[in-house]
Amino acid sequence: MARRRPPVTQAEMSRVLKAAQSSGQKVDRFEVDPVTGKMTVVFENGSQTAPLSPFDAWKAKSDARSA
Repeated sequence: MARRRPPVTQAEMSRVLKAAQSSGQKVDRFEVDPVTGKMTVVFENGSQTAPLSPFDAWKAKSDARSA
């Protein structure tokens, strides 16, 4: 039986963390829901970003390249 694709890959998580760190704030923790693939970044000051879908993470990465 073939294995299913994981909802979130390590590369996607890496891109999201790099984007969060490039915002200039310190990341306190990074949460991933293994079932849905929802990624949440919590910053040190307690503010929380909106959860990023894999598409949003890809979009943020492609926008960062063009800048």
